[in-house]
Amino acid sequence: MFNISICYSSDVTDVEIRHLAALRAVAEEGTFTDAAIRLGYSQAAVSQQIAGLEKALGQAVFDRPGGPRPVTLTPVGRLCLRHAEVIADRLDQLHADIDALQAGLGGRLACGTFQSVSVELLPTIVGRILTQTPDLQVRVDEADENEPLMASLIAGDLDVVFLAGPVVEPRIEIIELGDDPFVAVLAIDDHTRDMKTYNPAWLNGVGIIGENGGSAQIMIEDGLRSLGVAVHYVFRTNDNGAMQAMARSGLAPAIMPLLAVDQSDKQVRVLPLAPAIPPRQIVLGLPRQGLRTPAATRFAQIAVEVGRSRLSGQGAISV
Repeated sequence: MFNISICYSSDVTDVEIRHLAALRAVAEEGTFTDAAIRLGYSQAAVSQQIAGLEKALGQAVFDRPGGPRPVTLTPVGRLCLRHAEVIADRLDQLHADIDALQAGLGGRLACGTFQSVSVELLPTIVGRILTQTPDLQVRVDEADENEPLMASLIAGDLDVVFLAGPVVEPRIEIIELGDDPFVAVLAIDDHTRDMKTYNPAWLNGVGIIGENGGSAQIMIEDGLRSLGVAVHYVFRTNDNGAMQAMARSGLAPAIMPLLAVDQSDKQVRVLPLAPAIPPRQIVLGLPRQGLRTPAATRFAQIAVEVGRSRLSGQGAISV
């Protein structure tokens, strides 16, 4: 009885792209000489690449009959060629994707934002950029606070972010789009029908509808307290529509950023605060120039146009 044990040493991590390119060329041309002509190498260089591949695999990839006859792939060679073709296709796709990315025509664009911007600004911005670059894939991530959005931008997980300012962060570029004033949203009744402004002092002993935390709500609380208002919540939600619905029902006034208000709602009064509290700024955050994709740059250009146009008219509240 004979025990035959054959052990081949292999380490596929030693396989290089140039090895696989040589394998494809030889397999498709049939000879090392023709493969060398196709690749622009010497025949010795092609033989060296195939030898390196066989060493890494621990197996021969070609059966070499000698003379002018073409070489043929071994079973391991055929298996390796299938993987080589997949890798080559992925490299071709990588090349095409990089070209599209650099041209601003494709790839992905991940935008960080918050609810009111998503509703009021993003539809126009995204519609315009996709008209220009239809192969661009846009993803939107929402957060109620600036910190997670800025952290994701700095980490490279987001390409551009909308933030509630003012914002100071030296690691990113900040572009101010405009101010978003805070307003009172109230049910229409005999008391509110003729109001032109809303005095925040009237909130003392009444309570307000507000958000569960978030950058805007912190600004509202700080602003109201600076005017001597003892902030007391009767209802809190992070849904802008629910806040407005509760105000419409007469539960309590809602103090909201104007961008978060549906001003087409004829069943509520939207009144400027007098005295006013400092407005929030709507700002755009971008990576530094060297870390920015062309698509992010174009998105920012459109966002500046749309944001500044939309926000510039916010001081005129219909009363």
